[in-house]
Amino acid sequence: MPMTDLSKARESHFTVDAAIVTAASLRPYFEQCGYEGSRLATDYTFDSETAPLVGFFGRPWDARSACVAAVDSKGDTHASAATCYTLGTPTVFVCRGDGFDCWTISGDGPAQNKPIAAQEIRGFFQTHADDLSPETIYAAKTRRPVAAQRQLWFVDVGLMPAVERRMGQALHRLVEGAIQDLSAELGGQLRSRKALTDLYKTVFWLLAAKLLNEKDVENFKRIDLKNVDEVFDRVGRHYADTATLPPGGKKWRAAIDAVAANIASWGNLGNISPEALGYLYEQALVDKKPKGAGAKKIPKGRDIRKELGIHRTPPVLVDHMLAQLWTLIEQIPPADRRVFEPACGHGAFLVAALRWLREYSGVPEGIDRHRYLRDRLYGVEVDSFTRELCKLSLTLADVPHRNSWRIDQDDMFAPSVLKNAAAQCTVLLANPPYEPFRVTDKNRYQKAGEPVTAITKAVEMLKRTLPHLPPGGVFGVVMPQGMLHDKESTEIRKLLLTDFQLSEITLFADNLFEESDHEVAVLMGRRRKPTASSTLMYRRVRERGMAAFKERLAFSSERKVPQASFATDLPATLLLPDLPEVWDYLGDMLGLGISAKVQQGFQFRSKKELEGRQVESKTKKPGWIPAILRADDGYSICELPKRVWIDYAEDTLRPRGGGAKPGTAQVILNYARVAREPWRLKAVVDEKGHAVSSRFLVFRPKPGGPTLRVLWAILNSPVANAYAHCFLGKRETLVKEWRAFPLPAISLARARGIAGAATEYLAAAQKAQDAFMKPMDKKPLRQALLAMDAEVLRSYDLPPRLERQLLDLFEGVERKGVGCEFKGYYQSSLDAFVPLHELISDEYARSTMEEFRQQRPLDSSSPVLAALRSASEAFAEE
Repeated sequence: MPMTDLSKARESHFTVDAAIVTAASLRPYFEQCGYEGSRLATDYTFDSETAPLVGFFGRPWDARSACVAAVDSKGDTHASAATCYTLGTPTVFVCRGDGFDCWTISGDGPAQNKPIAAQEIRGFFQTHADDLSPETIYAAKTRRPVAAQRQLWFVDVGLMPAVERRMGQALHRLVEGAIQDLSAELGGQLRSRKALTDLYKTVFWLLAAKLLNEKDVENFKRIDLKNVDEVFDRVGRHYADTATLPPGGKKWRAAIDAVAANIASWGNLGNISPEALGYLYEQALVDKKPKGAGAKKIPKGRDIRKELGIHRTPPVLVDHMLAQLWTLIEQIPPADRRVFEPACGHGAFLVAALRWLREYSGVPEGIDRHRYLRDRLYGVEVDSFTRELCKLSLTLADVPHRNSWRIDQDDMFAPSVLKNAAAQCTVLLANPPYEPFRVTDKNRYQKAGEPVTAITKAVEMLKRTLPHLPPGGVFGVVMPQGMLHDKESTEIRKLLLTDFQLSEITLFADNLFEESDHEVAVLMGRRRKPTASSTLMYRRVRERGMAAFKERLAFSSERKVPQASFATDLPATLLLPDLPEVWDYLGDMLGLGISAKVQQGFQFRSKKELEGRQVESKTKKPGWIPAILRADDGYSICELPKRVWIDYAEDTLRPRGGGAKPGTAQVILNYARVAREPWRLKAVVDEKGHAVSSRFLVFRPKPGGPTLRVLWAILNSPVANAYAHCFLGKRETLVKEWRAFPLPAISLARARGIAGAATEYLAAAQKAQDAFMKPMDKKPLRQALLAMDAEVLRSYDLPPRLERQLLDLFEGVERKGVGCEFKGYYQSSLDAFVPLHELISDEYARSTMEEFRQQRPLDSSSPVLAALRSASEAFAEE
């Protein structure tokens, strides 16, 4: 039924009134909003709570599909609403006899309350019928793009990530407690790796039985969770694995019986979503060594996370990717939609794809739809335990049907595994391991007949899948950012730019994952030759913006770019920097390498080559020279880092790592970033030309180039820091990239201005240093730093709008090593494009409304002056 017709139908049905408003009395209103049949639950149990009325988007009933709930007040409506937090409904109606309180639930709990009197109830539901519909709320909860999309006032998009994380944490605590209890009882019996595996598998199977029972899955509806034999029999048949379990025989049985009884007593887990299992997968079921009696005799557990390259894909990212890809997937006929996830882990992409395929399958609910989904989802996972978890996740996402999912236990790099699967699928979704291949791995694949040709597993996965994806096939992958520009991935980038239409590239800072610090990029598109009009979205999420992305899908920056803007000739880079207009404007400037010699510092020979020979000392030794080795001592831009004495001899230095020879005046710059945010450089003038290690770069002016002080000011400027931040990410500041750094043609007068401002700043810094431990106003020091930055910026001559873009990058970011508090250039109230040198000038200060208010007497006969005076006072109050 069209939405307009649906609205009319709902309006005509809003005729229900109740003398006393209870949760049960709202049922007719729920039904008229679209919650009927399998979309409406009464007396729904979750955790240790029961909600009289819950409306769902559809089966399965869990935190993902829950949309609205009604409960009866227990005195405090806020507390009553809080009991529904893990239910996952964005809205809870807490009924209080004479009406209800409409509570919105945020990621932190009940947030806003809208009291509705009994006589207002009919009008409330009549007005908000479309907004309260299961389709509308589910789309808002899962951030699906819909026509005329709007943010509903009662839906907090940060709710689901917070709820699923809390459920995962609670499940983690319960499971880890069960593991510890069992290991404490067994103690010294856990002396082999097999015994440890059996321990984890035992707890997992007991958990799986409880989940499947409370999800009403066939063959588990009536099961005695305390009967270990029955549990293992049914779970074993569910996974087609009945060998040797329950483990341990009579010696383990009493301990397993106790844990089974404990797990059976846990609160109701029927509301758990597969995403909560993903948290459990990453946190509790890998890497842990049990504690308790006999723990010292237990062998060290496998580092499964490291072995398999586990980094759970955050549900918010999965939701975003599927929502963006669906416009491409829906162009594939439903019968031809086949999804493949290699290295599928707990099945994050498969579960998300299942939901979308189910909703748009056109197949009625029942066994036929289950078979449709089963035949269109395929995964490969090398670890048997993880494979079980993936199949459980899919089962929970498609209850009440039994496990029949096609998740093969296989090494995806075995001959033809990826090639064949890619050729048969039409949708490729992956977040593969990022680790490099070990030598033993390479040898094994060489002997198997299909040698690897890439350095890392992620790139090898792309090389074995993308070339075999059929025409029109859609892909979405999460890859290390290096793939956008490194030599290893050149062949893949060339293929993507010539044979694929890219729809999105999004770069993420290294705080996206819970348990790893990879900087990653999401690439999405389809196999179709690009045209001259092909465009894609290019987005970034910086470190400070990650919370906003996870809470409300906000990006730090985004823009639409033509695919043709990426050159297809080698190296075919896919990396675009932030502030593109700034760098385009500066693109005609000569590189710094024309005016200065840029080198990296020296490297000692390896410990093996040095054979234990001492090469570093804190005290002076005959024939040794002073050197600067480390950039981690909190030095400022006005002083050299700590120095030590080294044996700077030919036989102590690497032949190709001797670095810049000491004895020439230079500016030294940290090689690795000093902070994670945009202020990441600390340049220091070194008049004596110390030997420096490879943790630094050295810059030595060439004849006709800038002086040391001018070069120092430029390398500490917002331009240089923005360059490092936009082009290098978390990578080190490489020599070749600094040689390409845009350097303006600096006139003699401009050079004097920069040098003079730098001298004044250094004098102010020295004065502040001399006043150490004494009260001192740091404002002059900050003003001197602003003046130095302003002089450098004048030499670049950026248009005011672009200069403001550049400086806004540093808003709220601490600038380290400058001797004063510095967290931005502009007041938040100023939205004009004012160049920095004008902003800090006396003329600008005299032109402000405050100055006008103080200097001009009020002429009561002039209405214009009176109005200006009034405006100035209002401005000053703000």
